[in-house]
Amino acid sequence: MIKPLVLLVVLIAASCSPPLDESEAISGTMFYVNIVGSVRSGLFVVPRRNIYPASAAVEYTIFPSLPDGVSLHDTGEIRGTPTEESRSRPYVVKASGIDTHKDIVYSNVFFLTIDSSSSNPTNIKNSSIWYENTVGIVGTSLTVGSSKSVVPSIATVRYSIIPPLPRGLMFDRNTGKITGIPTEESASTDYVVTITAAGSYTGSISSDSFTITIVNSGDISGSIIRYTDISGGVGIRLSVSPISNIPSDATVKYSIDPLLLPEGLLFASATESSLELR
Repeated sequence: MIKPLVLLVVLIAASCSPPLDESEAISGTMFYVNIVGSVRSGLFVVPRRNIYPASAAVEYTIFPSLPDGVSLHDTGEIRGTPTEESRSRPYVVKASGIDTHKDIVYSNVFFLTIDSSSSNPTNIKNSSIWYENTVGIVGTSLTVGSSKSVVPSIATVRYSIIPPLPRGLMFDRNTGKITGIPTEESASTDYVVTITAAGSYTGSISSDSFTITIVNSGDISGSIIRYTDISGGVGIRLSVSPISNIPSDATVKYSIDPLLLPEGLLFASATESSLELR
């Protein structure tokens, strides 16, 4: 019987680490929102991806197979027009490094459901959007993207955010992306992004609340580190990376209680910004 793996990780600020060697294996995270689509309504799903190094060639695969009419593209996006109903099922996307960058990064487990054709196919009610809690640094460029599923995929939508962002940050109403260079510290604040249909489409949906915190360089207070629930198979290699919003210029040290790990799993890196279990 496969048992869920629960991890407790401790972060300690440390000195600067050397840059990532381009010959190293890929690492990082992928996150997909849960998806609800409709038969004969276009589906477009954009994951939150942080695969390192950025120059690595990556091939994406998904398990199990997607419903008819829907496919996984070479960018990791899920697109298509479902042709029949499909009950809610769990999926996992695997990013495999190729050429000189080997290894594997797995996404979170997410669910995809295809329901019967909606009586109002122009309503975006089945769309979804998700943002991670984010910590930025004063004077350092910050970009906050989303994981989103827009249904129908051809719908024209506009994005809005409340409350106002910290000084120096801008919100793109066409893409939902947050960018800029924060100019001063800002305490952790809850934000909500709303997608509203425009033109011939109707309806609106909102994200769960997420936080943005702006700190001075070297301060990791307010940062988070999170692991998705993990299921592994005996004799099958397992590689896990955390989702984290630790400031990009901070070097951290990771530690874990070895008694929490099942036999055969090792803590592979305790000093670098990416962390794996093998």
